[in-house]
Parts: sequence; structure tokens; C-alpha cells
Amino acid sequence: MLHAISQRKARLDVFRGAGTRLPLEDVVTSSVFGTLSLLRPADQLDALERVFRAMDMPLPAWRAPPQIHLWRKREMKMTGFRDHYIEPDVEISDSNGVTLLIEIKWGAPLGKRELSAQWLSLKDKAQKKGGHLLLTLKPGSYNAAIEDERITVDEHCTVRWPLEHRTWRDFGQACRSVAAEIDIEPSIRAWTQQVYLFLLREDPETLQGWRNLRLPKVEMFFGSFQPSWFSNSESIKNTEWRFCPDE
Repeated sequence: MLHAISQRKARLDVFRGAGTRLPLEDVVTSSVFGTLSLLRPADQLDALERVFRAMDMPLPAWRAPPQIHLWRKREMKMTGFRDHYIEPDVEISDSNGVTLLIEIKWGAPLGKRELSAQWLSLKDKAQKKGGHLLLTLKPGSYNAAIEDERITVDEHCTVRWPLEHRTWRDFGQACRSVAAEIDIEPSIRAWTQQVYLFLLREDPETLQGWRNLRLPKVEMFFGSFQPSWFSNSESIKNTEWRFCPDE
């Protein structure tokens, strides 16, 4: 799917006839992070570090190359808080349990206590070293929901909630920047290029529009017409125009 879209062979719109439930977020998750999981573990870590650095956000202090899990079920520590299980879209963790949770949104709203349930499913030790990322299309449409989630986390957790909120445009531009770097493995360059093209095609906010162009300033010009010596402007000006209907 990633290559099909980035090379103009398909569009996510084809899924709109698939039924009442539109799995766009699952397709995006699989296309972006599912393909990353196919790289060598060391290259996965290198790619994540470069992309996150380009987005100016921290990564957990993984001591070993982490593993990527999609829609991994996590058991809730608190009964009655939500369902018995919560499924973050992406979970990236190393052998020491240092974990980064990623929730992906492609226009859908946040579920009630969705983010706080994810974070509180981590053990206390993992919360101290872990991270949490929310990826959305637009930056401001989730602010109110995030503040409600923050109140819930503060009530049940003594560790500061390290939630980072970024847009897919941020992620796409970071991939574009990494793909242009010289000292990267070919597999990382290929992945970041394909992800950028994927988002460029599917996320309107990733497009580089007119507002980013640096056009030279054009001064207003007031000119005057100077007729030449053979101009017939005078004869035209002095001509009396009459309307003659057909006889």
C-alpha cells in the first residue's frame, strides 16, 4: 500500500466503499510503521532517532534496538476504567521494557480516556522512562480532549505524562529532511522517501503550497503612453461616431 500510493497507483479513497467502518487509520499505521518494522533492528532505531530529532522531540532511552508492535493488546491495571484491554496503534519497546506508545489519528476523534488508558497500562517503572506520541492531521482539533485526558492521568499517576502531539505534516517533513541526509543507510533513505511521498499524496497539510514560495517583490508601475508622430489617436478622438441601423 505504501509504494502503491507514493507511486500514484492507488489512493486511500478506494476504501470509502468498504463499508460503514473506514479503516484509514489502520492502513496508515500499517503503511508507515509496518514497513519500518521490516528494516534491520539497528536501522529501525537509527531511522526513528533521525525522524524524531527532525521533529524536535525526545525519544525514550532505549538500551537495545527496540521491537515494533502494531495493535498490541495491553491489559488495563484498573478495573472499570475502560475495557479490560487497550490497543495502542504502535508500541515500540526494548528488552528492558522502555516503551514508546503511538496513537494514530487520520481525522477520527479520540475515544473517551483513550490516551490516558494507554499510558496507565504501563508499569510504574516503564512510565518513568517511556514516551507517548499522538499523530494527527490537524494540530488544534484535539487540544480539549488532551486536557481532559491529562486530568485523568494526573489523578492516577505520579509520573509526569510525557505526551507529545505532532501532525502528519511534521512527520512527513521530518522524513523528507532525513531522506536528504548523506550519511544514512539506503534502507532508511528508501523508507523515509516513500513515507514522505505517501503523506504528500494523502495529507493535504503536507503539500508545499504557494505560501511557502519566496517570490520577489514587484513594485507598482505607473506608466504613460506616448503616441508616436504617426499616431492616429487625434483623428480617432475627433471622429464623431454614429450608429447607423441597417436600411
